[in-house]
Amino acid sequence: MSWRPGRGTQADSPRAEPSEVEQQRERWERLCHEAEQQRDDWERLCHEAEQQRDDWERLCHEAEQQRDELLREAQRARDGWSPLEFSLSFAGIDTCREEHAALAVRERVFLYGLVFALAPMRVLEVGTFKGGSARIISAALDDLKRGGELVTIDPSPEQIAIDWSSIAHNTRSVKGYFPWDFERSPELAALRFDLAFIDGDHGYDGVFEDLRRLPKFLLPDSYVLLHDASNAEVSKAIDRAIEECGYRDCGKVGRITNTSEGSLYGGLHLLWMPQGQEAPAAVPETALPG
Repeated sequence: MSWRPGRGTQADSPRAEPSEVEQQRERWERLCHEAEQQRDDWERLCHEAEQQRDDWERLCHEAEQQRDELLREAQRARDGWSPLEFSLSFAGIDTCREEHAALAVRERVFLYGLVFALAPMRVLEVGTFKGGSARIISAALDDLKRGGELVTIDPSPEQIAIDWSSIAHNTRSVKGYFPWDFERSPELAALRFDLAFIDGDHGYDGVFEDLRRLPKFLLPDSYVLLHDASNAEVSKAIDRAIEECGYRDCGKVGRITNTSEGSLYGGLHLLWMPQGQEAPAAVPETALPG
């Protein structure tokens, strides 16, 4: 049989190449498919970003709520309205019977009550003497359960007659004179107090110097309680400090007096210091002389 054109099998025929138009169409379809995939990816990423934004806004809202609650709790604690408030006891009130406190019994109760009412985080005592008033302050701080501490300074701590181990957990004794030894020590100079009990030097100059240089160690909205305010020299020094040093007079808060060597003693006087100084950088407790 002779071969004739057009009669061969399909397999034997040469395959037709796609035209340029078909190539462009395939390329265009491929690009469209890739564009659709990129669009889907973009939409997915946008959806994830919206979810992350919603999560972030929710976390910010929760953080703001927590912050507001902490601020409210801090204010309640400051004002004395804390859940802890209703679990407090007066276990330390018996220290007001402390025989080594150079205060009348009613003055001891007032000192305990003032510490308990103000709930200070750090108390300064100028004039430790036998340690009786330090024991009362320490007990009130314990009853508050806030971790407050007492720093007491006296040039003759060897006079201390109480069992120091009973208050050593929240009380530090500094040997020296206030304010000079505080100003000389970087660790002591950095301390700030929200309550001070002054019962050291009873001379006019000594009391006035204590009060004149005390504000640099006080936090804003702090209080100062002075003993033996019935003494004429102490009283004059207090009056001058009120006029010149920025204190607000809360008045005498006790009517107890006693006479020693012809001079009048006893009595308590309370001052408020609205200004004070903000605390500097924290001082390691281990560095505090004691």
